[in-house]
Amino acid sequence: ILQSPPPTGGEVRFESHDLTELDPEQMRRTRPRLQMIFQDPISSLNPRRSIRKVVAEPLDIWWAESFPRTAVARAWDRLGQAMPHILRRMWRYCHYGLPLAGVAFALWVVSEAVEGGDAEDWLGWTQWAAAGVAVVAAVFLVPIAAVFGALALAWFVLAVLTPIVGIPRRTRMWRGKRQHRADTDRKIKQVLDSVGIDTETALDRKPHEFSGGQAQRISIARALILEPKVIICDEPVSALDVSVRAQVINLLQDLQQATGVSFLFISHDLSVVEHISDRLIVMYLGRVVESGRSEDIWEHPAHPYTEALLAAAPIADPRTARSHTRSVLQGELPSPLNPPPGCSFNTRCPYVQDRCRVERPVLRDVSGGRKVACHYDLLEQPAALSRTAEAVN
Repeated sequence: ILQSPPPTGGEVRFESHDLTELDPEQMRRTRPRLQMIFQDPISSLNPRRSIRKVVAEPLDIWWAESFPRTAVARAWDRLGQAMPHILRRMWRYCHYGLPLAGVAFALWVVSEAVEGGDAEDWLGWTQWAAAGVAVVAAVFLVPIAAVFGALALAWFVLAVLTPIVGIPRRTRMWRGKRQHRADTDRKIKQVLDSVGIDTETALDRKPHEFSGGQAQRISIARALILEPKVIICDEPVSALDVSVRAQVINLLQDLQQATGVSFLFISHDLSVVEHISDRLIVMYLGRVVESGRSEDIWEHPAHPYTEALLAAAPIADPRTARSHTRSVLQGELPSPLNPPPGCSFNTRCPYVQDRCRVERPVLRDVSGGRKVACHYDLLEQPAALSRTAEAVN
């Protein structure tokens, strides 16, 4: 989704745009509306910066971008990006072209001298060879030297003109810097207060001085500072203590209601998924097998893998846990690099049939506005699948 790295197929739709078709500059302009909360809160924060600078960094970057740059500065950047490629091409031209031309000319001189067979001819041909090699070298080196000279002149002109032409922009930035700092301090305190961090003592401290839960709250504040539309939460509570997870999850829910931001929550913890999600996507070996409203999937799973996944979730009540029937999947998990033919779950599915081993199911709509990738889902044919499971057992 963040195009880091770019996907090899498919499309990502955000605000009616396909992110996979945007150029690097357009994607860079889009990323402030797409933020991320990482799994490890401590390693995701710069250990050398204070919390004030960590949270303010996104604002500082995009504040500077709000002042348009001159055409000379943009040309300088383009030339700097193209320079390594140009120099590499020129070096390859010199590295291979000049020696080959010299060798070819020398072979021609030797062949002519051998045909003459006279010592005076050898001396004359040697002189001609030296002159010829000099001519070939000049033919190759003069254009290259001219190109190098032009590039060096352009580089020098841009190096001199860029600071001069950029004086008005830097003046505007200098004038607005004091107001920017005041606005940034106000926003930092506001967003840190919203995530439950004491701004009186936290702003000048380093990330290692905080606990895991506090560091994750700071990461959430950094993601919220640009007021994004979507925040991707990559296992944001898996590295936290159990006593802290509920606090962070409740904080995310409160922020969602207060700001309207959407969370894409990635997790293997089913209790967390049940508590926080409105819609749920279940994946197996990198493919979506079921999607729909969280409460619908939780109460009536349609895919056999979802059923087994929910059955494996621990139950806090001991009496309910003892009476709960748990289905254990048989077989080994296939390799994602070499999935089995047909349905990728057919090697472990208790309801597998011959069709499942040959034909891959596509994600299709079923009752209740849900989607499932199964030939015989549990919603439409539960009785037939139950008889099949009994026969298999």
